[in-house]
Amino acid sequence: MDVLEGLRALPDCSVDCVVTSSPYNKRGLLRSVTGLQHAPKGNYPGTWHKRIHYDTCSDDLDEDEYQEQMTEVLNELHRVLKEDGTVWLNHKARRAGFKEHMPTDFIQKSKLNLYGHVVWNLKRSVNQHVGFLTPVHEYLYQLTKTARPPAFFKHRLPLEFRSSVWTIKPERVKGHPCPFPLQLAENCILASTSNRDSVVLDCYAGSGTTLLAAKKLQRHFIGIDVSAKYRRIFERRCKDDLGEQQPQQQQEEERHPQKTPPQQPSPPQPSQSEPARSSTMRITRGHTARQQSWKRQKR
Repeated sequence: MDVLEGLRALPDCSVDCVVTSSPYNKRGLLRSVTGLQHAPKGNYPGTWHKRIHYDTCSDDLDEDEYQEQMTEVLNELHRVLKEDGTVWLNHKARRAGFKEHMPTDFIQKSKLNLYGHVVWNLKRSVNQHVGFLTPVHEYLYQLTKTARPPAFFKHRLPLEFRSSVWTIKPERVKGHPCPFPLQLAENCILASTSNRDSVVLDCYAGSGTTLLAAKKLQRHFIGIDVSAKYRRIFERRCKDDLGEQQPQQQQEEERHPQKTPPQQPSPPQPSQSEPARSSTMRITRGHTARQQSWKRQKR
């Protein structure tokens, strides 16, 4: 399901925190600004481009169309966000035609308020163009519904992440070209939600890192992505995560064994004329009790 179709299915004021990263449209920007259909071999002056291959997205929209779509998506996020909620949007400065093109170009066209931003220091880059400084950072834009302060819990963050620069190495996930680091998503959720009733949304869910972070922190979560392939990756990662947790839990139980309570006398067995009674209890936690929606294309 398309991202806009998925967002329009959500009720107003229903989400506490959004952590997402849209496709960057780097190829479409290059074509729109320079007229080139692809980056030539060697160093093209003023431009660097490396094509990213998503499962169902060409990353090649006309730049005006891309910005219109992003503005529309941000306006839908404004609608579904609670009054004190926060949208964390990961994006980057893109370069084409001797110029940097900033995400604020379309953010400021939307209804969301640009409350602040974090510099994500990746410490490395594949872009080694000799014509400008090596870009080793991206941005996390902190967007709010109104100009009033949002719910914010700085004290919940680890000490090294309480400033406006977060140094976190990128991660790799087989089958997806550019996934979030889990720590990045956890920081955003911790800073903007306070309890298990909080709802976290990623409208470009991709390989599901935001959803895994919400699951780990015991929040409700909603993922939207158009790719069935990325949904399968998320399901595999959930199984892998569960497999890692079980040995840890077993080790913890071995270190701290519970005392066995004294056995109680067995209750009388029912007679042949009296059928045995049974009861079943289903225990669910917040992040599994809600249906997970999958509808669009990035992380």
